[in-house]
Amino acid sequence: MLPGVLLAAPGFVASSGRPIAGMIAFMSAAHAELSSLASALDEMTTRILGAAEAYRAAKREDLASELEEVERSLSAAKKRLDRVVRSARP
Repeated sequence: MLPGVLLAAPGFVASSGRPIAGMIAFMSAAHAELSSLASALDEMTTRILGAAEAYRAAKREDLASELEEVERSLSAAKKRLDRVVRSARP
């Protein structure tokens, strides 16, 4: 889980305005979690495409087309998540 509320919690920023160790550790853990989720999306996308190919070979164009639409949605989600991951680097 990513308790994003902690980013605004008192005690994470020194009086100088710079993040302190606790915030950096949290941000590193959050970044790692987001990176892991991006990898999982990649894997799911590949598996969905494999299933679409199998249905296409079985002459089930209807299901292949639906799965390709799912793949497009996952790809769009992955691109968006990649932008978040790049922005969330500690």
